[in-house]
Amino acid sequence: MGHIDELLVNKVEARSIKNEGNGLVQVATAKAGFVASSDAITSGAMTIPANAVIIDLFCVVTTGLAYATATAGVRFGTAASGAQICALDVDNLKASSTSVAAGKGTSSIAERNTSLGGAAVNVVVADEAFRSASTDVFGEVKLSTGAFTAGEVVFGVEYLVLD
Repeated sequence: MGHIDELLVNKVEARSIKNEGNGLVQVATAKAGFVASSDAITSGAMTIPANAVIIDLFCVVTTGLAYATATAGVRFGTAASGAQICALDVDNLKASSTSVAAGKGTSSIAERNTSLGGAAVNVVVADEAFRSASTDVFGEVKLSTGAFTAGEVVFGVEYLVLD
Protein backbone atom coordinates (compact mmCIF):
# COMPACT_ATOMS: atom_id res chain seq x y z
CA MET A 1 0.00 0.00 0.00
CA GLY A 2 1.30 3.47 -0.89
CA HIS A 3 1.05 6.60 1.24
CA ILE A 4 -2.01 7.84 -0.66
CA ASP A 5 -3.83 4.53 -0.13
CA GLU A 6 -3.00 4.58 3.58
CA LEU A 7 -4.24 8.14 3.90
CA LEU A 8 -7.50 7.22 2.19
CA VAL A 9 -8.00 4.18 4.42
CA ASN A 10 -7.30 6.27 7.52
CA LYS A 11 -9.71 8.93 6.33
CA VAL A 12 -12.45 6.32 5.74
CA GLU A 13 -11.82 4.78 9.17
CA ALA A 14 -11.94 8.19 10.85
CA ARG A 15 -15.18 9.06 9.05
CA SER A 16 -16.66 5.71 10.13
CA ILE A 17 -15.76 6.35 13.76
CA LYS A 18 -17.14 9.88 13.57
CA ASN A 19 -20.42 8.71 12.05
CA GLU A 20 -21.01 5.84 14.43
CA GLY A 21 -19.65 7.60 17.49
CA ASN A 22 -19.62 4.41 19.51
CA GLY A 23 -17.55 4.77 22.64
CA LEU A 24 -16.91 8.46 22.02
CA VAL A 25 -18.30 11.21 24.21
CA GLN A 26 -20.44 13.48 22.07
CA VAL A 27 -22.40 16.68 22.65
CA ALA A 28 -25.65 17.92 21.16
CA THR A 29 -26.30 21.65 21.62
CA ALA A 30 -28.98 24.21 20.87
CA LYS A 31 -28.98 28.00 21.28
CA ALA A 32 -32.14 29.84 22.32
CA GLY A 33 -32.96 33.48 22.91
CA PHE A 34 -35.57 35.26 24.99
CA VAL A 35 -39.04 35.85 23.63
CA ALA A 36 -40.80 39.04 24.75
CA SER A 37 -43.39 38.50 27.52
CA SER A 38 -42.17 34.94 28.18
CA ASP A 39 -40.98 33.58 31.52
CA ALA A 40 -38.93 30.85 29.80
CA ILE A 41 -36.12 30.44 27.30
CA THR A 42 -36.61 27.04 25.68
CA SER A 43 -34.24 25.25 23.30
CA GLY A 44 -35.10 23.39 20.17
CA ALA A 45 -34.59 19.65 20.05
CA MET A 46 -31.16 18.18 20.77
CA THR A 47 -31.29 14.64 19.41
CA ILE A 48 -29.29 11.88 21.04
CA PRO A 49 -29.14 8.43 19.43
CA ALA A 50 -30.47 5.14 20.73
CA ASN A 51 -28.36 3.25 23.28
CA ALA A 52 -26.80 6.40 24.70
CA VAL A 53 -26.10 7.34 28.30
CA ILE A 54 -26.49 10.97 29.30
CA ILE A 55 -23.32 12.13 31.05
CA ASP A 56 -24.14 15.81 31.49
CA LEU A 57 -26.97 18.27 30.97
CA PHE A 58 -25.75 21.86 30.90
CA CYS A 59 -26.65 25.41 29.99
CA VAL A 60 -24.44 28.46 29.56
CA VAL A 61 -25.68 32.03 29.29
CA THR A 62 -24.05 33.54 26.18
CA THR A 63 -25.81 36.92 26.25
CA GLY A 64 -26.73 38.26 29.68
CA LEU A 65 -30.25 37.51 30.89
CA ALA A 66 -32.38 40.40 32.11
CA TYR A 67 -35.77 40.29 33.88
CA ALA A 68 -37.69 41.75 36.81
CA THR A 69 -36.76 40.34 40.23
CA ALA A 70 -37.13 36.54 40.14
CA THR A 71 -35.24 33.28 40.57
CA ALA A 72 -33.99 31.40 37.49
CA GLY A 73 -33.98 27.62 37.26
CA VAL A 74 -33.18 24.99 34.65
CA ARG A 75 -34.90 21.81 33.48
CA PHE A 76 -34.55 19.27 30.65
CA GLY A 77 -37.25 17.10 29.13
CA THR A 78 -38.30 15.06 26.14
CA ALA A 79 -40.67 17.85 25.06
CA ALA A 80 -40.47 21.65 25.17
CA SER A 81 -40.95 22.81 28.79
CA GLY A 82 -40.72 19.18 29.94
CA ALA A 83 -38.94 17.89 33.01
CA GLN A 84 -38.80 14.16 32.28
CA ILE A 85 -34.99 14.02 32.37
CA CYS A 86 -34.13 16.81 34.84
CA ALA A 87 -36.77 18.33 37.10
CA LEU A 88 -36.94 22.10 37.48
CA ASP A 89 -34.86 23.48 40.33
CA VAL A 90 -36.36 26.97 40.60
CA ASP A 91 -33.11 28.71 41.53
CA ASN A 92 -30.21 26.49 40.46
CA LEU A 93 -29.09 29.05 37.85
CA LYS A 94 -29.63 32.16 39.98
CA ALA A 95 -31.23 33.01 43.32
CA SER A 96 -33.45 36.08 43.47
CA SER A 97 -32.00 38.77 41.18
CA THR A 98 -32.70 40.81 38.04
CA SER A 99 -30.02 39.36 35.77
CA VAL A 100 -27.62 36.53 34.98
CA ALA A 101 -24.27 37.45 33.44
CA ALA A 102 -22.89 35.88 30.28
CA GLY A 103 -20.67 32.92 31.17
CA LYS A 104 -22.82 31.72 34.06
CA GLY A 105 -24.49 28.34 33.79
CA THR A 106 -25.35 24.99 35.31
CA SER A 107 -24.23 21.40 34.81
CA SER A 108 -25.01 17.90 36.05
CA ILE A 109 -21.34 17.50 36.95
CA ALA A 110 -20.46 19.22 40.24
CA GLU A 111 -17.03 20.49 39.15
CA ARG A 112 -18.41 21.96 35.91
CA ASN A 113 -21.35 23.46 37.76
CA THR A 114 -18.97 25.17 40.16
CA SER A 115 -16.83 26.52 37.31
CA LEU A 116 -19.97 27.90 35.62
CA GLY A 117 -21.16 29.53 38.84
CA GLY A 118 -24.32 27.45 39.11
CA ALA A 119 -26.12 27.54 42.46
CA ALA A 120 -26.95 23.80 42.29
CA VAL A 121 -26.29 20.93 39.86
CA ASN A 122 -28.82 19.73 37.29
CA VAL A 123 -29.92 16.38 38.72
CA VAL A 124 -30.85 13.68 36.21
CA VAL A 125 -34.09 11.95 37.19
CA ALA A 126 -33.58 8.35 38.40
CA ASP A 127 -33.51 5.80 35.55
CA GLU A 128 -33.53 8.51 32.85
CA ALA A 129 -29.82 8.65 31.92
CA PHE A 130 -29.93 5.64 29.56
CA ARG A 131 -31.90 6.23 26.37
CA SER A 132 -32.83 2.98 24.60
CA ALA A 133 -34.37 4.86 21.67
CA SER A 134 -33.31 8.02 19.86
CA THR A 135 -34.49 10.91 22.03
CA ASP A 136 -35.09 14.61 21.52
CA VAL A 137 -34.02 16.57 24.58
CA PHE A 138 -35.14 20.16 25.25
CA GLY A 139 -33.57 22.51 27.79
CA GLU A 140 -35.24 25.44 29.47
CA VAL A 141 -34.38 28.34 31.76
CA LYS A 142 -37.53 29.31 33.68
CA LEU A 143 -38.20 32.35 35.83
CA SER A 144 -40.22 32.13 39.04
CA THR A 145 -42.18 35.22 37.98
CA GLY A 146 -42.15 37.92 35.32
CA ALA A 147 -40.63 37.74 31.85
CA PHE A 148 -37.25 37.92 30.16
CA THR A 149 -36.28 41.20 28.50
CA ALA A 150 -32.92 40.07 27.12
CA GLY A 151 -30.59 37.11 26.79
CA GLU A 152 -29.44 33.96 25.04
CA VAL A 153 -28.55 30.54 26.38
CA VAL A 154 -26.77 27.52 24.91
CA PHE A 155 -28.12 24.19 26.16
CA GLY A 156 -26.21 20.94 25.84
CA VAL A 157 -26.46 17.21 26.37
CA GLU A 158 -23.20 15.30 26.68
CA TYR A 159 -23.64 11.59 26.02
CA LEU A 160 -21.88 8.31 25.30
CA VAL A 161 -23.19 5.84 22.70
CA LEU A 162 -22.79 2.29 24.01
CA ASP A 163 -22.98 0.21 20.83
